[in-house]
Amino acid sequence: MTRQLCCGICKKEITASSPDFPQLCIVCGREFLEMIRAVAELSIEMAAAYGINPLKEGRHNLPGVPIEEIEMRMELNRLKKNVINTI
Repeated sequence: MTRQLCCGICKKEITASSPDFPQLCIVCGREFLEMIRAVAELSIEMAAAYGINPLKEGRHNLPGVPIEEIEMRMELNRLKKNVINTI
């Protein structure tokens, strides 16, 4: 008897797993990847605002990123993707 795997986020049975995160369904995996990209972009922008180059200077403590900023960045990434797909 095989055990059915469930998504780590939405807890639904995985019918198609994410290529990047096999423990997530394809929808949650895509959204998680978008969120990670948004956080990375904002972290780089915040570091630049403080005059820090994290790639050159190593890890630094930066202020937290408000969830609203992450949501806005995710939406911008989705819009960019839609514009590119329609061109």
